[in-house]
This record gives sequence, C-alpha cells and structure tokens, in this order.
Amino acid sequence: MRVLLVSTQRGWGGGEAQALALARGLAAAGTDVAVAAPRGSGLFGRLVEAGVATEPLPCSGMHPWNALAVARMVRRFRPDILHANDAHAVTLGTLLRFLMPSVVRVASRHTAFPLRSGAKYRSFHRVLCVSPEAVERCREAGVPAESLRLVPCGVDVERFVERDREAARTRLGFAPSHSLILSVANLLPVKGHAELIRAMPTVLKGHPEARLLIAGEGPEREKLEALVAELGIASAVTLLGFRRDVPDLLAACDAFVLPSQSEGLPVSVLEAMAARRPVVVTPFASARYLAGEADPCVWIAARHRAEDLAAAILEALGGGDEVDRKVEHAHRRVVAEFSREALIRRVLEVYREATAGSRRAA
Repeated sequence: MRVLLVSTQRGWGGGEAQALALARGLAAAGTDVAVAAPRGSGLFGRLVEAGVATEPLPCSGMHPWNALAVARMVRRFRPDILHANDAHAVTLGTLLRFLMPSVVRVASRHTAFPLRSGAKYRSFHRVLCVSPEAVERCREAGVPAESLRLVPCGVDVERFVERDREAARTRLGFAPSHSLILSVANLLPVKGHAELIRAMPTVLKGHPEARLLIAGEGPEREKLEALVAELGIASAVTLLGFRRDVPDLLAACDAFVLPSQSEGLPVSVLEAMAARRPVVVTPFASARYLAGEADPCVWIAARHRAEDLAAAILEALGGGDEVDRKVEHAHRRVVAEFSREALIRRVLEVYREATAGSRRAA
C-alpha cells in the first residue's frame, strides 16, 4: 500500500503532531508512505529528522502552486491513498480528484468546530474524526454518515515515561518545594489562557509556592503578559514561548492544565496523561470522551471560569490516594485507547476498508 499524506500548515499544532505520528507509525508498519509539507514548516523538519520520505510543498495553505506540486507527486509516487491532513489539503484533494480517479481519498478532521461547508469533505471516500463531537459536526454539515469514522489521536507513550523529574526541574530553575503547573498550547484566544492566569491568585492562596508555566507562542502573548502584570503575579507565571522539550516539561510539572474553550481531541492532554500527571481541563466538547464517561480520569472544571479552574487545580494538586488512582487510570486509558499503536491500527483498518470498497465500486 502506498500512501501520500498531505499537510499544508506552516506552524506546529496538534494536527501536525498527528501527521508526524501517523507517518512514522505507517513507515514502521511497513507501509510505503511519503508526506507532502511546506518546506521550512514545523512538520517538514521533524519528518526529515525522523527519516520519513518527505516532499516539499512550495508554500503553505491553499495555493495553486501547491495544487501543481501535489499533482506532480501523485503522478510520480502513484499512491493508492491520498490522505489530506487539514482543511486546505482537503481542498487540494477535491480539486485534483479528476486527475486521480483511482486514488482513494481520505481526510482528517482534527477539530470540533462547525464546518463552514461540508461539500469538499463529501468528495472523500472516508473522513477520520478525532472525537464523537467532530463526527457530529461533520454529520450536521451534510457529510455522509457512511464515510465518517471515529479515529482518535494517538501519542508515543514511551516518550513520556521514565523521565528524570529532578533533573528536569533543576534545568528549569525550580526548587523541590515549588508546585509546577504546566499548560501547553498556542497562544490563541480559544485556548483560554487568560482564565487560567486569572485563576492563579486563588491557587496561590492555597499553594503559595505554585508556579504556572505556559509553553506556546502566538498573537495573545502581549495581552497575557499585560494580564500577569495587572494581577501582580509576575513571579508566579512564566510564558516559556515555543518549546520542543515538552516531555521534560511534563516530567518537571506537578499538574497539567488545558483551559480551552473548544478542542477536537487535544494531543497535549494525552501526552500529560501518558506522563502520569494530574490533568485539569475545561468542559470543552470532547472533555468527557477524553476522560472516560463512567470513571473520569481527569479533573473537568465546572465552567470556563477562573474560579472553577482554580478549584479543580487545587484538588489536583492535593495529592493522596484518589489523585494517584486517577493518574494511573489516565495512563492506562492512553495506552489502551490513545496510543500511537492504536492510531496506526485504526487508520490501516480504514485504508483497507476504503480501498476494498473502491475496487468493488470500480
């Protein structure tokens, strides 16, 4: 089986992390895979480092030059499957479908935002959705139910276990007495960092040695820095910027928080669960699916409000048998449901099903 995975984004986020995990996993499973990504993008460099066959796109996003580049790749690589990893890649696949009628087209939907239009997804044989909420948004947009498949994100669990916690904290310059709270997300309004920062004065009353570390970059940085200064908590909050040492940051922290207003299925939370860290999230659409309905393994704040975040964080920092039980439950859940191995198994099943259906239709 030959797979051409197309990603058009220049930045680095959860969708690109999944493209990397998928490409590496498919290659390890013996699949002939190549990835088309913008030269100089966060994904391109990581693919090259991983030794995955990589084809450069001339630019990011939906651009005629990218359409020409992908068309040339299809003719040269002759894939059985073209897998579009983002919305612009889906548009490219839709435009090029008449040039590759025998190629099975698969799309990934990494978010639970409503679709502006489901038309371009309707031209794909399969659409992989990371959460039940993402499936529902696609159905609402008119994507045929028979083409939708629930394929949640997967993480490389081994990257996040057996890390040297003491060494990681020393490198960051924190004492054993500090309670480190970590959040990893691009600095965008939808990620909710402002509410997390507003929660810190309450957290500090219960844990005066608490320190909040925010890893990520984006257009909200100046606003968040101003909010930290306004609240007078500059000594307790650090904006780390973009980091590539997230496994070490997770090893160092005492709790992980994602205060987003909306998420598909956040990879950063899965990584924190894999690292055996208490996890606090806000009630975004996929939170209960991620945590498990019957016995939630993460703390879900009652609302997207500072006071509710603070209450959940304080509980997660409290320690004790119940915290330990939840942390181990979360780790087991990631291994069983959200590991890279589970992701590859599910994607290969969809590929085989889709190609078999395409041959029958022909």
